[in-house]
Amino acid sequence: MQSLKKLFRGGFLNKTALNRAVSVLVLCTMVLGQISAIPLPDTGNSKLLGFNKDVFDYHFSRADRESSLEQWIEKARLGLIAAESAWEKNALELYSDRDEFLAARENLLEWGEKEFQERLTKCVLMKFLDDEIANLQFKSNDIAVNQNSQFLFHLDQDGNILYDEVTGDPLAIRPGERDLQTDREYLKEKLNESGENSITNYSNVIENVFPQLLTYIDEKDRPGFAQIFANETKNAMQYLRRESAQIRVREESIFVARRSGDIWSLRKKSDKEAAA
Repeated sequence: MQSLKKLFRGGFLNKTALNRAVSVLVLCTMVLGQISAIPLPDTGNSKLLGFNKDVFDYHFSRADRESSLEQWIEKARLGLIAAESAWEKNALELYSDRDEFLAARENLLEWGEKEFQERLTKCVLMKFLDDEIANLQFKSNDIAVNQNSQFLFHLDQDGNILYDEVTGDPLAIRPGERDLQTDREYLKEKLNESGENSITNYSNVIENVFPQLLTYIDEKDRPGFAQIFANETKNAMQYLRRESAQIRVREESIFVARRSGDIWSLRKKSDKEAAA
């Protein structure tokens, strides 16, 4: 079973180094913050004045380039702290009422934490999802070509592909030599089975990942994070199911094309024409 430590390489967060780096990043963010501020969308209670979301997104973009989960979290947290600190310095001049300023600050902190949790969840889910889809593509092709080569080629008694003694081409199954519809249904069943296994495997992986991710979330924020994780997992599962269906249709179409004609002769002819 995959784990976060296997997926993401790197050491654990160094809180001392994190604190030391914050002041430097705040200064850099203040300089970048001189660019026209883009107002943050409504957080639910009030709109935040003077918040530069470009700077906020910049730090998350840097985090996404990290291969280590700990480094991703460190970069993202630094970005949150730096952006929030820069906003506070600007906001002191924008809010004349202290209560309004404090309410806006609370909104920002809540919004920032939720944004962090959503992006963390998507980052982890997509990394596992990419691996699962790549693995499914490999397995599906293996099912269509290698595991069931008797549907495409003439074989000897040991299951090895026979080749034409003159041309050296594999002896492909020609139209009419086998029942295409029967073989197609069998292949479709095996591809569907592989797709369902992939979906089950991904679900099990994510189920084991969730408790590990919780260790990076404050206890008071865990109920909200659980809901975010559940929603994003549902989206990821739907995406994987669509990809699985597309992979099956593609492999099935390639199989039908191979069985519908002498593709080896056609390919050789095409190569000769391209060379000419």
